[in-house]
Amino acid sequence: MKLRYALTLAMAAAMAALSFGQGSQPNALAVGDAAPSMMVSKWVKGTPVKDFEKGKLYVVEFWATWCGPCKVSIPHLTELAKKFKDKVDFVGVSVWETKQTDVEPFVKTMGDKMAYNIAMDQLPSEDAEGNEGAMAKGWMMAAGQNGIPTAFIVDKDGKIAWIGHPMEMEEPLTKIVKGTYSVADYEKAKNAQATAMKMADYSARLGKAMSDKDDEALVAVLDEMIADSNNDIATQGGMVKFKWLLGKDKYDDAYALANNLIAGPIKEDSNSLNSLAWMIVDPTAKVDKKDLDVAFNAAQMSVKLEKNYANLDTLARVYFDKGDKKTAISLEKEAIKLAPKDQKADLEKALKEYQAK
Repeated sequence: MKLRYALTLAMAAAMAALSFGQGSQPNALAVGDAAPSMMVSKWVKGTPVKDFEKGKLYVVEFWATWCGPCKVSIPHLTELAKKFKDKVDFVGVSVWETKQTDVEPFVKTMGDKMAYNIAMDQLPSEDAEGNEGAMAKGWMMAAGQNGIPTAFIVDKDGKIAWIGHPMEMEEPLTKIVKGTYSVADYEKAKNAQATAMKMADYSARLGKAMSDKDDEALVAVLDEMIADSNNDIATQGGMVKFKWLLGKDKYDDAYALANNLIAGPIKEDSNSLNSLAWMIVDPTAKVDKKDLDVAFNAAQMSVKLEKNYANLDTLARVYFDKGDKKTAISLEKEAIKLAPKDQKADLEKALKEYQAK
């Protein structure tokens, strides 16, 4: 589907379950720390990397056979492995696998699309769900990383230089290879990791509140996130609370919060503005009281910031719900022109709806 805000309360609970399981958080792993050991059960492809040799660069990436985004990033990692051949060793480690026997057939099927070293996490014998793996705990959980794919760049001193999504890795990796990774780049990576650690803590607390069915505790954590000085955290907390309030039919509180978000943390965030508007006008959602003025304000701001197909599609839906079919049709046609092929069908369906009524 289109670019919509992905974080929900259910995801927060799932993230917490994956990150922390039933135990406590392991020692934190920050940018600048020594890379943990490689603890794998089996090398499926390529050359085993038993430890990190001084003077060499490594990328350690985490993935799973069931992970859709991982399948998208795998060919990109292969391209990077070819680009930095003899300069960087790439390792993909399968984690959080519920069925370990799926890994080797998956790697074989991927063939040349997965042309780098592949290993499987080392699991305790009683871990049927794959959540207690040595690499998952020592790297992912320790770094507060709740989602895959996630990549770690290990520098020539064996220290973590960068953590993030593999699709965003080429720029920092290129700088590290060339020796132009600056103090500012390093601080940026450290700050991003600090945010990830803080978000992991919030996610765990949200997950516990959900598990306990404690709405008061849930709202308290979300309000703490909204008040956080980190704009990304404030945005996530605000968006999740807005969705929660809509789900509870607390519309006055929801739209008061929405106006505060629009004027504050998300005012320059095109994707969040679009997502907030879509939560209100989504025809598949059960929103009995739709404040179309709030939706219009958010959707219009999102288009001004970034005129992409998703934002135009949302604004078209708002116009349609407000009774302006002519503008809705015009905007939807514009969205279809900008949309990639795999998204056009949904937009064309919406256009037919607007033209038919």
